[in-house]
Amino acid sequence: MDWLIEILNKIIKMFHLDTFQFSSVLFAIGVVSFAFLIEYSVVGWEKSSVKRILQFDKTIRNDFISWFLVTFNFFNV
Repeated sequence: MDWLIEILNKIIKMFHLDTFQFSSVLFAIGVVSFAFLIEYSVVGWEKSSVKRILQFDKTIRNDFISWFLVTFNFFNV
């Protein structure tokens, strides 16, 4: 079982999960949610980004994947 622990430790170091802070993710989600609320109140539902995100077309998927990679620090692998 030592080999499994060693592999898990290498994965943790490779993806920088030892320095990962969940509070940073919550902060980012909070800031984005607040920005969406402001945008919704200014431009309305028809022109809002939330409506486009919920449609989940190809460009939105690319944006989401990029956000995920940056947020979870996968670019430093």
